[in-house]
Amino acid sequence: MLRLALLSALRLAASSEPSCEAAGAASCESPHAAAASSASATTLPRQAQGQGHEAGLLALQLASDNRRWQVSQVLPDRRLGDLQLADEYLAEGVLSAFRRTDEEQLLVLRTLKGGTRSFLGPRWRELGPVEEGGPAVSSLSAARDGRLLALGHRGGLVTLRAFEGGAWLEVARAKVSHHEWETVTLTALSDDGGLLLAASEDNVMLFRLEADEVTEVKHLHGGATQISAACIAELSEKRHLAVVAYQRGGLEGWTVDGRTLQVAWKIPGERPMARLDAALAADLPSMLLAAAGTDGSVTVWSLTASGALASPAAGRWSSGPRSGAASCLRLLRIKPALVGILRYGKEAPQWLLATGFQKEVVVLDPLTGSELQRFKGRQPVAACQWR
Repeated sequence: MLRLALLSALRLAASSEPSCEAAGAASCESPHAAAASSASATTLPRQAQGQGHEAGLLALQLASDNRRWQVSQVLPDRRLGDLQLADEYLAEGVLSAFRRTDEEQLLVLRTLKGGTRSFLGPRWRELGPVEEGGPAVSSLSAARDGRLLALGHRGGLVTLRAFEGGAWLEVARAKVSHHEWETVTLTALSDDGGLLLAASEDNVMLFRLEADEVTEVKHLHGGATQISAACIAELSEKRHLAVVAYQRGGLEGWTVDGRTLQVAWKIPGERPMARLDAALAADLPSMLLAAAGTDGSVTVWSLTASGALASPAAGRWSSGPRSGAASCLRLLRIKPALVGILRYGKEAPQWLLATGFQKEVVVLDPLTGSELQRFKGRQPVAACQWR
């Protein structure tokens, strides 16, 4: 109970800070920045309200030897990070938007042997493992501010760790499977830390995280319900939209009000999705949902403020397939809508969508699908984040 009380305190502290939308900030997320050696001529806008900071896009790159890694900035200016050498082979990493200054960020890496390493940027000072002992870590996800991390384990266990006082403290845990042979393959957290989704090879479970307990909200069982991607967006206090992509194809949106869940919509499909992201805004379109297929295609839908589907099932737009699945997909809402003028006299986009494919990062206008920036790096992109 004490650990969950800490989780509740973290959520309260986060809600007491002005939101990105309320502050007019263009840095609700921190994307993946592949070291960019080329860019298009379009210049992206500065943040609103005269704050003087630009929307920043970062990318985690993992070399093909799975040992060397770097974090580079692709926006507003290309800046290659120093190449680091890990002691163990790496599997994946997550970048967070958490910062105590305009520059600081958190990075967590997962090793192939199931260990973790965490770092504080921009100099990437090592903080040590997120947790020591216990079953091997099999998956990672983070809330948007990065202070809350969900770690999936072999054996069907999920642990939640909060970054507080320079250390990772366990605040909650949940059991996803009934069998010790199952491994947690995917986790997703809401930004307020109120909802956790976790999946294994045989189970998908959605949990409500509250100050005094972890409560199961939905449970799917069996191979036909295996999912390939998930995301959770906060609609209002204790109200969320959870979106899951099934390995058999198709998407499903669940609206969660407290401990009550309703299936809001279903989108049929034949190909599974590799990445999902959703973001809310104060004006129209109220919410966007972006999905990247395992074939490299990208589709964007409009949603209402209540989480209902406002686009045709085919989406606002959809791009054709390309070589390889996306390694990064991150939406960013810019407020107010007109925050500057692009180089050719066009109005600045209201939204940005960062996508990563192999060694490239492509920034799109998610309302139209038009390309705004393209960068080509030296190492494959593993994760991205807006800051």
